[in-house]
Amino acid sequence: MRITCVLIGLSAFISLASTSTVTLAQDSLRPAQGHAHNDYLHERPLLDALAAGMGSVEADVFLVDGQLLVAHTASEISPERSLQKLYLDPLKARMAAGGGKVYPDSKHRSRPFYLLIDIKSDALETYRQLHAVLEDYTDILTSVEGEQVTEQGVQVVVSGNRPLEFIAAQAKRYCGIDGRVSDLESAQPAHLMPMISDNWGLRFTWRGSGPMPAAELQRLKEIVHGAHEKGRSVRFWGTPENRELWKVLLDARVDWINTDQLHELSEFLKDSTPNPALTKVPFQVDGHPAFVIAAPQPTAGQPWVWYAPTLGADLPGEGHRWYFEQFLAAGISIAGIDLGEVRGSPASNRKFVAFHQEMVRRGYSPQPILLGQSRGGLMMLSFAAEHPDKLRSFVGIYPVCNLSSWPLKNSKLATLADYGLSEAELTANLSQYNPIDHLDGLVKNNIPIFAVHGDSDTVVPLEENSGLLESRYQALSGEITVKVIPGEGHKVSTSFFECAELVEFVLRNCQSN
Repeated sequence: MRITCVLIGLSAFISLASTSTVTLAQDSLRPAQGHAHNDYLHERPLLDALAAGMGSVEADVFLVDGQLLVAHTASEISPERSLQKLYLDPLKARMAAGGGKVYPDSKHRSRPFYLLIDIKSDALETYRQLHAVLEDYTDILTSVEGEQVTEQGVQVVVSGNRPLEFIAAQAKRYCGIDGRVSDLESAQPAHLMPMISDNWGLRFTWRGSGPMPAAELQRLKEIVHGAHEKGRSVRFWGTPENRELWKVLLDARVDWINTDQLHELSEFLKDSTPNPALTKVPFQVDGHPAFVIAAPQPTAGQPWVWYAPTLGADLPGEGHRWYFEQFLAAGISIAGIDLGEVRGSPASNRKFVAFHQEMVRRGYSPQPILLGQSRGGLMMLSFAAEHPDKLRSFVGIYPVCNLSSWPLKNSKLATLADYGLSEAELTANLSQYNPIDHLDGLVKNNIPIFAVHGDSDTVVPLEENSGLLESRYQALSGEITVKVIPGEGHKVSTSFFECAELVEFVLRNCQSN
């Protein structure tokens, strides 16, 4: 079964005393950034917002004699305050000095810096000039050509007077459109409408005094979930400036907290209780580092999710927190082993078997849920195809499923090294090693499969991987669901890392286990 989303917005020894607490900080998939509303009204436009750690700024612009001038009203226009001088030039200089990043020292900002441009003059005429100006800053701006997204350090979002149809029809553009709550059901892809913004006062009566009415809180959560499910971030303007309301926004996972009080919001975000630490218990299997994050209250049978690729301190990482929190809360532990850049060879599968045996020795289920992300998909699917009795189900996040796709096209040296073969030898015996050609054992063992994949993925193309897996598994009468995300490529976004159907699939299969 295929779901197409309509986008609108670890012989091993362990010392249990040896643990490492890894705090997965709030990242681009979590609400931890401020939006500098009417940023240009501050003493130092942009610079004050950057000093306060804001992740987004807003500039109102008027088109005057061919220039884009920043001002709140027409009476405040000054030829000295151009969009280039106040924002684009400083951002370009900062990124040049910071290795291509607006915040080069931050490990937790995987989302670009947002520059919200609110058009105050004629929509189409002003936007045409804006597009011409942005063409001089292509080295710092995220761009879209067709369905191909090239992400850079700055994401421009056009708000205010928006020529929606004109922007959507552009062959190449350097911005997205600021949507509204009424656009939650829009069919526009997330790269065209990356943000949903709306007037707080038009949607909610609560101003931060006392508890938020239950119905309004539920409505807030529904808006956030609806936007996140479609890969869009959320912002409200006109929000009262107080800690009580900010906390509700933070807890509801609103992405951008709108503010005119830069210092106060910055201090609030620093003071806010961080996400609870996830404790990794490290150990080794035959000299390879492994870990387990044990569920505080494990479900009967000790179910666990085997995540791949596990690569040093980077994977799993910040973007996996949402999934891990759901699994742990349901009594499901998470584990993995770092074999390096392996590609599913028989030799690496033997090492995976040793890891699996160690997990079983520790009391965990002999049939874990295998969760493979990107190249981790090939690791897990190869293991599954060779050992179909050693898993309960397979889950993929834009997984590599086919050796002839990304591995031999874009990672040939690592692939040949893992198999210990020449290119000619591997190519001649490809069907012997390719997991996509050995799915019958999984079907015989009634292994269900779920994958989420973007139809604009040029790194791990959908139809060469999850799509091919789907057609072949269905031909064998196997149970498989592929959730396709239109307009999304190979990236970290809520579409892939906050997928409710993926969590439901894992929980359902753990229960049946």
